[in-house]
Formats: sequence, structure tokens, C-alpha cells
Amino acid sequence: MKIQVLYFAQFREALGRASEEIQIDQDEITVGALLEKVRQLSSLHRATLQNTKRVRMARNEELCFKDRVVQDGDTVAFFPPVTGG
Repeated sequence: MKIQVLYFAQFREALGRASEEIQIDQDEITVGALLEKVRQLSSLHRATLQNTKRVRMARNEELCFKDRVVQDGDTVAFFPPVTGG
């Protein structure tokens, strides 16, 4: 399945990109498990998203917790606790 991952604020700046498409070989995955897979993409991803307690998340534009299930075609956003406008 394909999931669009969005990065905001300091995560976007640190990674040098606002988004990327992630291919997962599962029918569904939780947001928390997806975060762990994203952290494994590179050492930069791991360093940027190292403190998972400081990562807020949303699935399809709705804030959610790590146990929310993600399916093919969903968009998941990761952002720090405080973001500016």
C-alpha cells in the first residue's frame, strides 16, 4: 500500500522535504508502526524523529494517536507539539 507522509515545521526543515510517499507491504498499519518505519528510512529520519513523545500525528487531516489504523491511500502528517503559522 502507498501512504503519503507529510512533515511540518522543524521536521520539514530538518529533513529538507515537506512530504514523501511510503510503500508498505501490508494491508494496514497503525500510525505508530508507520512512524517507526519512517524512522528507519535513514539516519536523518531517525535523528529528526528520535523523540517519539514529541511527535504529534494526524491521519487524513484528523489528529490521532499511535493506534489509529492507516490504509492504502491515506495521508499521515507528523509535526512537533507546537507549530507556528
